[in-house]
Amino acid sequence: MTQFEIEAFLSVVRCGSISRAADELYITQPALSRRLSSLERELGYPLIEREKGQRVIRLTSQGRRFLPCAVHFLDLYREASNLQIKGEKPILRVGTIGSVSVCVIEEILGTLSLENNPYHLEIHQIHSVDAYFSIAENRVDIAFVDSLDREKLNRSRMEAEPAFMEPFSFIGGEMYCGKEIIHPSELNPRAEIRLPWNHSFDVWHRHWFDESVFPRIRIDHVAPLGSLLHGDSFAVVPLPLAVLLERQGAVRCKMEEEPEADVIFYAHASELGEERSRCAKHFLSMMKQHIARYETMQWLL
Repeated sequence: MTQFEIEAFLSVVRCGSISRAADELYITQPALSRRLSSLERELGYPLIEREKGQRVIRLTSQGRRFLPCAVHFLDLYREASNLQIKGEKPILRVGTIGSVSVCVIEEILGTLSLENNPYHLEIHQIHSVDAYFSIAENRVDIAFVDSLDREKLNRSRMEAEPAFMEPFSFIGGEMYCGKEIIHPSELNPRAEIRLPWNHSFDVWHRHWFDESVFPRIRIDHVAPLGSLLHGDSFAVVPLPLAVLLERQGAVRCKMEEEPEADVIFYAHASELGEERSRCAKHFLSMMKQHIARYETMQWLL
């Protein structure tokens, strides 16, 4: 009997259907069904009625009696997971999209005394959708993402709120040396290094660039970007990333008609517990101090 199996059962009870429960837990319906079947095999009795064409889940008599046990089991599991060995520091598990990890969190870690930090840190670089899944599965405590799905948040034990805004900036190869301001209409879409950001960026991109033209390269991760910016190659990226790449030798300049600033959201479990909440608050204060270094960025929390 595992935490994930118990959570699957309680989610089905709460949502009333396998499909909605799978959406809430960010897993597939077959995966959810396997967790339920595994739990039933271990208990030795069925928990839900299974009839062909049945749309709404109904509990068996054993399932109804097991329900309060499941709730108690999950409460005990969460209480136990928050316990710390005496003298040990708590652990804060942070999930983050690539641009925030490379340009914000790594900068913070560079100034942080990890030995004297009041808690241990785990940093996981993940996509936004995976971040919500990781919080739901108790793999990370907090996450920084660039997309928000209110419908899924309303059906789960998670919360998300805007953390900060970061404007976009132009960054390019040596051909752009001496340029102070650049307009999108001046740029050759075939020289672009295209990264996925958010919906509003895509709208801006469609307005200024011919979508039928394939860029020089498409990448879904910021790590290789620095090695690709040479000659007339260019990219449009969040400001902290542009500043980092400028330090590495790329050319940064002001952009006219730039995309709408990107909003980074702070997502977290609704119930972090007192100790992890303190850790998260301290980590957020470090991020706020770092964001304040950029005049055009805005802290929102």
